[in-house]
Order: sequence, then C-alpha cells, then structure tokens
Amino acid sequence: MSERLRNHESQEEELRYSHEEIDFAMIDAVEKQEVLDNPENVGLNITNQRLVDPTVMQQLAWANGVVKSAEEAEVPFDPYEIIADKLNEERDEGKKIKAEDIPELMKQAEVREAQKAENFRAEIESLPDGTSFRVHPFPPNSPFAMENCRKDTENGTRYVFDPIAMEQIEALYRKANSGENPGELSIVLNSYTEERRGNIPEAPEEIQAYSEMCISFLNQLGLEASGGAGICIELGNETNVDRHTQNQDGSLMFDKVDFADHADPVKYAHMYTLVASAIKQQFPNVEIAIAGTAMFDEGYLRTVIEGVLSESGGNKNLIDKISFHPYRSSVEEGAPTFIDGRCVDSDLSFDEQLEHMGALAALTDARWDVGEVSFSKEHGVSVDMAELHKNSAHARERGYKTYTWPETEILTYENPNN
Repeated sequence: MSERLRNHESQEEELRYSHEEIDFAMIDAVEKQEVLDNPENVGLNITNQRLVDPTVMQQLAWANGVVKSAEEAEVPFDPYEIIADKLNEERDEGKKIKAEDIPELMKQAEVREAQKAENFRAEIESLPDGTSFRVHPFPPNSPFAMENCRKDTENGTRYVFDPIAMEQIEALYRKANSGENPGELSIVLNSYTEERRGNIPEAPEEIQAYSEMCISFLNQLGLEASGGAGICIELGNETNVDRHTQNQDGSLMFDKVDFADHADPVKYAHMYTLVASAIKQQFPNVEIAIAGTAMFDEGYLRTVIEGVLSESGGNKNLIDKISFHPYRSSVEEGAPTFIDGRCVDSDLSFDEQLEHMGALAALTDARWDVGEVSFSKEHGVSVDMAELHKNSAHARERGYKTYTWPETEILTYENPNN
C-alpha cells in the first residue's frame, strides 16, 4: 500500500487516486480485519461489489453491443429491444461490434459473473461463524428489487429472485447464524417503484406487490419452518431524503435516479405498517427494520415510529430495528442532520446522537445499530483508515453494532473525482 493511501489523506485535499495507485486488496484486508478483531460489534455491508448482478448482461449489452434473449436472461425485459439501435454504433474506441462477436462477448460476461460468485464464496468461508452482514445492493443492479425479479404465478411464487444471488444470501444466512455467538443478517429489500427507483410504494396495488416480493424472498430462502428466524428485512433505504434535499450551501445532495421525488415519513409509515403486518403474518419470527436514514434524522424516525404505532393500534412488534448512516469525518463528530430539507451540522455529538437513538428504539422495544460507516460527509470521500479503526473500538466499548461500507466501492463508484 502506498504511503499516501495508508495515511488516506482526508477531507482537506480531494481524493484523486488513479486505479493504479489504489491497493484494493489491502483496503479489503483492513476492513475485514476490523470484523475479525471485533466480531460482536462490527459487520460488513455486502453490496454490488460482491453480489452477482442480474442486470449485468443488460448493462454489458449497452456497453459492448451485446444482446441476449429474454428467455435466457430470465428478466422481465428484452435486452435486444432495448439496445437494438446501439448494436452497430461506433463505440468509444471507434470499434463496431459485429453480430458474430456476440456469443464470445456473452461468454466473457458470464465468466466474469461466475468468478465474482466464486470469490464471494471464498471470502465468506474465510470469515468466522457468527459474522454479521448488512446486504444492500443499490439500483439499478439490485437482485432484490421488483424490476429485476421474474414474475411466476404458476407455482404460487409471485416473484423469483436470481438463483445465484439467492445462493449467496443462503451462504450469508448460514455464516451469520452459525457458531456459539450468532451474528445478524439484514437484507435491504428495495421498495422502488417503476416511476423512479427511490420512490416508495404508495398506491394500494404497489404496496401489495412490494409485500408479495418480500414474502417471496423469504419463501425462496426456505424459511417457512423457522417463521423467518435469523434474518432482518429492511424496508427500503434512506427514505428520509429525496432529490430536492439540499447541502448546507443550497446545492442538491441526492439528485440521482435512486433517490425519490419526495420523502414523506407519514406515507412511509403507512406503507411500512401494511407491509410489515403482511410479512409478520406469514413469517412471525422475521425481524423488520425501518429503512436506515441518511445521516441523523431523529424527526423522521420519530414520525415514522409514531405513525406505525398509531396505524397498528400500538403494535410494537412491527418495528424490530432502527438505524442511521453517520456520514461524518471522525467518531467524535456528530453526523449531519436535516432542517427544512437542508443537511446541516448537528448540535449533538455522536455519543449524544446514539443516546437519542436509544430513546427512539425504546418506543417499540427495538434495537438500533449504525450502518454504512466509511463514508465521509463529503460525497464520494471515504474516512481515514485510522478513523475506521476508532469507530470499531467505539462500537466495542459502547456495545452497539456498526457496519463498514466497502471503501473500494466508494473510491471506484462513488468518487466524483475518478
């Protein structure tokens, strides 16, 4: 690892690493070591970086002029129709993709996905039993979103998930629930509508479809006998922000396709109540979590919790966990918060924010954790490696669970300077 990367120059200077400068293997090893050293308190976020991508053939088709039939792809779209007009366009390198090249290109794509799955298996086997995971592949590549599921009503399962992705989840389930001290496994099931990927289901038919997708997921994992024990479902992700949310300087913070047109805690509480009730009816032992908030958003969480309690007649069993994602540069610094749709510095320290989370969780006897650690409050910038170590120690000393976000993913996909 280069000295520059080891020091991981922080927020004073923008990160402008080229891929030649980054020792990705070393970064992964450092994050993995945090889990090995703190197994009861530190878990891994599993993202698109490790999970197979059900849309990879479609994406490669756009990039390389590759096509594949809908029957072979097992997805509810026809990639050929999507990119037919792209097939013989000039590519960036000035090369035309010919029809006879398609089979070989498809084979290469399949090999790459198979290698990703094999690397995943080896990595999971190297972790101790009882490791905790939070699974959050984001759009448009998530295997756990309605747009990437295959609908199948003939055998009683409405949504069928990518089989290789489900094998990966089964491996995580076994690892998390093994050993003398089982860990936790949380899965973000994306509550996206077709209109915009960040929008939560609002219409009755959308809410019903999302409920069916969540139940289909648990059915496909084969958790009927256990009633869903050993797994937690997060209903969406960062539903407290939308594309109108502003930075402190007034610029837009989340003007991206995977964020909603609007954020509404009352509507989210309504959707959550209906979906959680439907899941619990069939899988009473599954845990269900409110979508982790971007930054510290106590007002949003309180409104959602009170809304669920009101709509459910005070049923505390519908909320098993709450969480937030503390994008800040140091453990001592409190995560930013929101005032009138603008992200601002919080008056609370991180420890004070954790105390407030505990008070919120107590409203439903829920537990709480801290997710997506590694992001700085500056978009596309990761925290100092030393801060990641301090975060792990902080969680261990205070007895809460925290989940590291893959820094290599921040540097590869999230960093606007690359």
